[in-house]
Amino acid sequence: MDNAFSLFTSVFIEALNKRRSILKAEAQKFREHGLIPLKACHDLIAEKLKSTQSYIEEGHYILRVGGCTSAEESSRFSEKASQLGRLVKRKVELQNTVVFPPCHVLG
Repeated sequence: MDNAFSLFTSVFIEALNKRRSILKAEAQKFREHGLIPLKACHDLIAEKLKSTQSYIEEGHYILRVGGCTSAEESSRFSEKASQLGRLVKRKVELQNTVVFPPCHVLG
């Protein structure tokens, strides 16, 4: 009886360990797949923040020197500054591209 119970427990534990490995692998695939759009959003936001900082510095410079030196410079700065609001639209586009495959595809 002890042998039968020991055999049963070892088979049961082996089955549980296999199942755990399968679930961990599946979770890792979901994690890796899920990070792709998040990394894209991160890169986009970092790029936009860098541009924003550049626009702010350019605006501070313009204020220090007493304004734009030409209508062309003023127009260029206005065009750059108008790009600041585009982050929200682009982020929504990225969110709409996120598609998670069903579990059976990953397994």
